[in-house]
Amino acid sequence: MSECNEARAIPIADAMQALPLPQPPRDGWPLVRARLHRRRRQRVVFALAASIALAGVLGVMTSRWQMPDEPPATVAVSAPSTDPALQALQHESRELEALLAWSGEPWVDTGDSALIDHELNARLQQVDLLLASTALDDDTRLLLWSERVHLLRQRSELAGARLLLADGEHSAGDVLLTL
Repeated sequence: MSECNEARAIPIADAMQALPLPQPPRDGWPLVRARLHRRRRQRVVFALAASIALAGVLGVMTSRWQMPDEPPATVAVSAPSTDPALQALQHESRELEALLAWSGEPWVDTGDSALIDHELNARLQQVDLLLASTALDDDTRLLLWSERVHLLRQRSELAGARLLLADGEHSAGDVLLTL
């Protein structure tokens, strides 16, 4: 028996070389190629979307830097008023304008808040144009000044909500719902 075992004995290196090499399945490489192609397509779509968003942000930023779209919100009063209610509204209007100037550019701005701010500013400009008219009676002037103060209050609340959003407060979005 020992002669049989000796006759069959081969060196281990030769036995390893005689083993067949593992072959990958035939359909494995096309699956890998398809997966890589999908990933490449997803990266191209993501890069395209990111570049469009960046172009939009840069367009908005450069338009703000080149020419301001908001004229100063102050209204020139032709003659000092003796009505205490009108003087109180004018004083509050100045304080709210100072508060808005202090809040500066929004650090966090959502589409909703930008739209609301734009609409409020457009209405404020209309009120300012009406206030610039010299042919207003005292009741109309008082009504327009109260509307102006109301609009400035809403803009200051919106500016406060933007500051809260920039600070990380999640409840600041509730302020936008109330405006």
